[in-house]
Amino acid sequence: MHTTTIRTGIALMALAHAMAGCCRQKPESTGGSASALPPDSAASAPPSVSASASVPPVAQAQPLAPFPPPPQAASKAPTPSEWKTASRIEIPYASELGCETRMVREWVQVLCTEKPETDRPVKVVTLQDDGVKGRVFVFSSANDGRASVVFALRQGTNARFEFTWSTPGWGSRTLSARFAGDGAPSVGFDRGAPGIEHSPISLAQAPGEKPHAGRMLYVPAGARKGKDPVAAFLLDETEVTFWAWRGCVEAGACPQPSGPVGCAKSVEGVGPLHPIGCVTWDEAKAYCAWAGKRLPTEQEWWYAAMGSDGRTYPWGNTADIENVCDYQQLEWVEVGGKRALLNLGCKVGSHPGGKGPFGHEDMFANEAEWVDGESGGKKLVLGAAFGTVSGVLDWREFWGWMMKTLKQTYPADTRDSTIGFRCARTPPPGFTPPVQ
Repeated sequence: MHTTTIRTGIALMALAHAMAGCCRQKPESTGGSASALPPDSAASAPPSVSASASVPPVAQAQPLAPFPPPPQAASKAPTPSEWKTASRIEIPYASELGCETRMVREWVQVLCTEKPETDRPVKVVTLQDDGVKGRVFVFSSANDGRASVVFALRQGTNARFEFTWSTPGWGSRTLSARFAGDGAPSVGFDRGAPGIEHSPISLAQAPGEKPHAGRMLYVPAGARKGKDPVAAFLLDETEVTFWAWRGCVEAGACPQPSGPVGCAKSVEGVGPLHPIGCVTWDEAKAYCAWAGKRLPTEQEWWYAAMGSDGRTYPWGNTADIENVCDYQQLEWVEVGGKRALLNLGCKVGSHPGGKGPFGHEDMFANEAEWVDGESGGKKLVLGAAFGTVSGVLDWREFWGWMMKTLKQTYPADTRDSTIGFRCARTPPPGFTPPVQ
């Protein structure tokens, strides 16, 4: 299996659809500090039905081998070819953070990159450089999702580096490197990836839910300004992902995805935290039923997205393009010897500024979402979707298009890469709402 994600710097008109007809180029992100480019290889959780007060670090699956001691003689920094052929060394928590470590002579490289199941690293800074001063290089590029540090591990080393990821749920981790000269060196991160209670960018299992399903957030009884009230309910924090759909496929309750050009034909090879698209209304309803849930009603969906204070957007009253998935994710996949280019939404939870009033992610402009409602014999689709063709329109034009397509209708058997869904649940008898 081979997967390569292509950002929307290219415009593939064959994938353009009437429902996703415009977008703007995603702005460049600001990279972190870099004194020299080293040769690289290759807020608190919102109320939840399953949230806990604290999430302990994920334990290592097995004891790690001692970090190899460096040679006594000093050497020049390795060449790119030396890094490419260097063996990997496992250090605490690195793999689950999307990081890998290599060593050439006394030189150590720790490189973190965005993986399908991890957040995007955006910055690394030196906190302490005892013993490595003048022999340490840091580099980060938020645009490329890469952050790395290269340093010379010598006797007397006592250094610390802070790696920062894109979303608050991932935050920062500290990499420490120490070598007193007696015994094995110590190199490792202080914590692993966050649990699902702290970030939807996680493959962790939500307690009490079907395999791979994400967690649900509580929505108290209330009403949008000037609208009929709705009773309290639970709603998926994110849109249903390929990872969640895989659980239903493996249980024999859901089919493999299918559809026209741009749609996945299998859950294999697709980034697991992209929202599932190309499912019909009946398939979405069947998934929710398998998961012990249901599709939300129109009024439930709008209330979860907008709350009761009359706000203009899920996050408030100010238009902010960084709060929505305004650009498609084009991803090559290879399954069974065949390659296909998929048209996907953004990784769920990757635009945390766009959370709704009750903590739900991506209510506007990731996948548009099927709900339990209809008009004129067609099913309702709410929330608008990501744009398709990049680099041809100003973001304000995309914004206008998005706001005009927040409520649409489609035949129930429609399969479209821009239409997904999330599920709701009526609180069971005896359910205790979380403390707000």
